[in-house]
Amino acid sequence: MDKLHLEAALCEVDKSASICNGTGKDDVKRILRVLCGVKEKKKKEETYSVGEWFESNANRHLLAQVAYGKVCLIELSSGNRRNNPIEVDIIHEITQEEFDRICGDHKYTRIESDE
Repeated sequence: MDKLHLEAALCEVDKSASICNGTGKDDVKRILRVLCGVKEKKKKEETYSVGEWFESNANRHLLAQVAYGKVCLIELSSGNRRNNPIEVDIIHEITQEEFDRICGDHKYTRIESDE
């Protein structure tokens, strides 16, 4: 099946009200793409980086590397860290899971720096 026929088949899947045996439309589309050798475009996961600024309860924080491969949030007004440093794989591509560990029980919002 070439790409033109693949696109036509994908359109037909979209038009169909239901797919047999409870298989979802997205699953059928994925199967068609695999059978045709077309790779799916994966959404790049949002990442974080040292040097970015965050806000929590009107306090600004800097995501900083405090030891090799270890990162934490530093409150800018006091200079204190919020939690113990967390080891991350890549300091400029911190995953959501790693960032959640860095934040602990606090909620942080990424903000633009004043620079």
